[in-house]
Amino acid sequence: MPTKFDFLSPGIELREIDQSAVAAVPENDGLLLIGRAKKGPAMKPIKITSLSDFQAIFGTPMDGVKRGDPWREGNTGGGGWAAYAAEAYLAAEVGPVKFIRLAGVEENTGDAGWSIDQNTYASPFAGTKDDVAGAIGIFVAEDNGGTTGDGVLAGILYTSGSVLVLNGETQATTTPGKKTATAFVPSNGSWSAELQSTTSNDNYAFSFNFDPNSQNFIRNVLTTDAVGFDPATPAAAWNGHHVFLGESFEHNVGRLSGNLIAWTAGISIDNTSKHFTDHKSPLAGAKSGWFIGSEASNYKRLFRLCALDEGSDFHKTHIVRIKDLRKATTVRPEGSFTIEIARAGQRPAEYVEKFVNVTLNPDSPNYILKKIGDYYQYWDNIDHKIKSGGSFTNQSNLIRVELAGGGVNKTDLPLGFLGPKLIPDVTVTQGSPASSSEWMFGEENLPESVSSTELVNGLDSLTSITVRWPTHGLSVENSNNGSNYAPSAIFGLSYDAQRGNEDFSDIGILKNEDNYNPHLEYTAVSGDAAYTFSLEHIDEDSVTAGT
Repeated sequence: MPTKFDFLSPGIELREIDQSAVAAVPENDGLLLIGRAKKGPAMKPIKITSLSDFQAIFGTPMDGVKRGDPWREGNTGGGGWAAYAAEAYLAAEVGPVKFIRLAGVEENTGDAGWSIDQNTYASPFAGTKDDVAGAIGIFVAEDNGGTTGDGVLAGILYTSGSVLVLNGETQATTTPGKKTATAFVPSNGSWSAELQSTTSNDNYAFSFNFDPNSQNFIRNVLTTDAVGFDPATPAAAWNGHHVFLGESFEHNVGRLSGNLIAWTAGISIDNTSKHFTDHKSPLAGAKSGWFIGSEASNYKRLFRLCALDEGSDFHKTHIVRIKDLRKATTVRPEGSFTIEIARAGQRPAEYVEKFVNVTLNPDSPNYILKKIGDYYQYWDNIDHKIKSGGSFTNQSNLIRVELAGGGVNKTDLPLGFLGPKLIPDVTVTQGSPASSSEWMFGEENLPESVSSTELVNGLDSLTSITVRWPTHGLSVENSNNGSNYAPSAIFGLSYDAQRGNEDFSDIGILKNEDNYNPHLEYTAVSGDAAYTFSLEHIDEDSVTAGT
C-alpha cells in the first residue's frame, strides 16, 4: 500500500462481531476538509496522517497571491484555506485528515475550463481588424541565406478584440489589419510589436524575444493570466485584459540557428464545431508515452505510466527512467528492468521512487502490475458517485500502470518510447496559401508575396519554410554541448530536459480534442507519434567510444 496516503471509497462494510471478545478501538476518522490545492489526487477523499506527507502530496497552501506566470504556475489568487486548516490540524497531531482536493470535472452542462469566441473560422485573419479574434500563433524560422528554412510555433496569444502587429527592419507598409502574415528580422535581439485594438486607436507597444534570461522574454512582457481576460474591459487596459499569452515554446526556438525571423498567423483546427480557442476538458492526470518493444516487433506497445495526481503539475516536474534491462535467457526465461520516477533536475543516481527487477510475466511476484499497481478512482458523472478500476493495489505513491490492450509477453522489454501525437508539419511556400486542412491560417493568401522573390514580406531568398509543431528535445548526435554522450549516459530526453532546464508545461499538454489529443491509442502506428525513441538506434562513436 502507499505509505503517504490511502484512497478511501464510500460503501457498506459488513462485519461479524464476537461479543465475547473485547471490541477494538475504532480508528480515528480525523477531520474532513474540502478545498483547493496546488497538486495531488482530486475529487476523491485522501487520508493523510502527517504534515510532511500532506505537503508532499498536495503542496503548500495557496496564499491568495497570484504568481508571476499564472499560465504555468497556476491560479493562486484564490486562497487554499482548507489546506491551511489541514496543516494546522496535522501539526497539532490531533489525528489524521481526510482531504478532498477540488478540481474541474465534466458535468451535464459541459466540461470545466475556458474558451474564447473565434470569429470567421476558415480565415480568422481575413478582412478588417474586426474579424481578428481567437488564437494567434507567433512563428519563428531560421534564415541562413538559402532557399529553405526550418521554423517552429513559438507562442500562442489568445485574444478577442486585438491584432498583433510586428515591426522590424524590413517592415512592409500595409494597413494595421494586414500585417499579421509579415515576417521581420529581429533588431537588438528582440522583435518590436504592437497590440492594436479592434475597437479604438489604443495600442500597446512592447519588445519581446524567446530568451528566458532576457528582460524582454515574452512571458515577462505579456500577461499570462487567463483569469484577467475580459474583452469588455476598456481598451486602455491593454497589458492583460484583451489578450493573454498561453503556450510558449522557447526551448524549441533555441534549437534554431542562424538569423531568426518571425511572423504571425491564426491557429485553428479542421472542425466546424470546435476551435483551438476551446480549452474545455475534463480533469485528467498526466500520462507517459507508450513504452515499446523492439523494432523487429514493429515497436510493440507494452505499457504506459499514469500519474495518480490530476492536473499538470506532475507532468511539469517528474520524468521516468528505464534502467538495468536484462534479456530473457534459458535460465531466467523472462526479461526484467528497473523503473525510476525522478524529479526533473535530479542527478542520475537520485530518484523519488524505484522499482527493481520489474517483469512483464503475470506469474511472477515482480509482475509490473503487482509491483506498481493499476488501481484508480474516478467520478462517474452519470451515476454521480466515485467508482474504481484496476485489479492491483497501488504500491506507488505517484503512478499506476496501464497495459497495452494487445497484451504483453514475459520476454518483452521496454527498449524505447513513443512521443505525443504527431501534429503534421506545415510547409509555407512562396505564392501558395496554407491549406484549409492545416492548422496555420493567415490572411486570405498566406504567405503574402509582394514580389516574385519574396516568401512573405521582408524575405528576399527563402522560397519555403517547414514549420513544425513543438515537441520534446531528445538526446541525439552532438547534443551534449556539441559532442556525443558517454555510453553510461541516460538517453531519451535531452540532458537539458533531464536537468530541469527545459520547461515541460506547454509541451505534451495539448487539448482533449481529436486533432490535438497528445495521447496515442495503443493501436496507433509509430508514424502517428511525433518521434520514436529506441535504444536500438544508438550507435557507437568511433572517436570517444561514446554515443
